This record gives sequence, structure tokens and C-alpha cells, in this order.
Amino acid sequence: MSVSGRRSFWTGIGSGLVIGAVLLQVMNIAVQRDMPPIDSEMQQTEAEPDWRKLAEEAGYALYPSDVKLYTQEELDEQLRLAQAAAEQDGAASGEAVVTDVDAENGNAANVDVQIKAGMLASDVAELLSEAGIVADKDAFESRLKEQKRTPKIRSGVYSFAPGEDMDSVIEKITFD
Repeated sequence: MSVSGRRSFWTGIGSGLVIGAVLLQVMNIAVQRDMPPIDSEMQQTEAEPDWRKLAEEAGYALYPSDVKLYTQEELDEQLRLAQAAAEQDGAASGEAVVTDVDAENGNAANVDVQIKAGMLASDVAELLSEAGIVADKDAFESRLKEQKRTPKIRSGVYSFAPGEDMDSVIEKITFD
């Protein structure tokens, strides 16, 4: 490339940058002209009731950003965990607790089981067997190994029906 070719290349680059900067400034001026000015905090707080009124008319509610809002499912889960923790207060770690009893014949309808972090597959199988959720702890542990889900057991409180299907139990307590 010749000297004059390099010079025209750099001249083109330079003029392109200058034209781009000028166009950007023009766009910023146009955008600022369309926006209403906010001079003080007073104007912002005066507009807030308007937003609240519009939100209420549309069926929405405005909350401060530091307020944690929960879905119904999250609230139900938190309540269930709190109840399970209260029922297990003083109970040994990993113990099963009957939470619902069938009123007609007194049989357990649901059993809550807490799986602690660090429990091995054999510990979980033993716990579920003692709670009456799985009939054969060795078959349950073998099924976990077959599906390669032994290291994927999650800690937490789970609710099971006595005699529940082994595969559904595995689905509840493991992640994919």
C-alpha cells in the first residue's frame, strides 16, 4: 500500500469517527428534548401517587424494592417446612414424622421425612424403609445405583404416602 493510500485510509477512519460522534450527540439532544425534566425530588414524589393510582386501576400493587414477595407455592413450602421443623423439635436427625392421619381408620396418610445433607444412599434407604415408604431398602438402593442418581440426592423435607412407588420417591428426592 502506498503512502497516499495509507493517508486516505486514516483520513477516512478519522472523518468517520468525527461524523459518528456528531450523530450521537444529535441523537442525545433529541432524546433529552422529548423527556420531561425532573428538577427535584419533589417532582418525583408528586408523580408517585399517579403511578400508584394507575397501578391500582390496572389491578396491580406497588411495593418497596426491599420487600420480599412470595408466590403461593413458596409460602406453602415455607409453612410446610416450618411445621415439619416444629414437629421434629427434639426428634433425632433424619427421623420420619407422620403429618396427616386418615380420620376414618387412623392410618397414616402422609409421612414427612427429612433428608439431611451428607446422608449416603444407604442412610436414605434405611430412613425411607423405617418410615414405611419403601418396602425393601436394598431394592431402593439398587434402583438408585441403576439410575446413577446416588450422588444426586437432595437434602430437605419430603412428604410421601406410605407404600408410594419407588420411582416417584426417587424423582422427588433427586435432581436430574
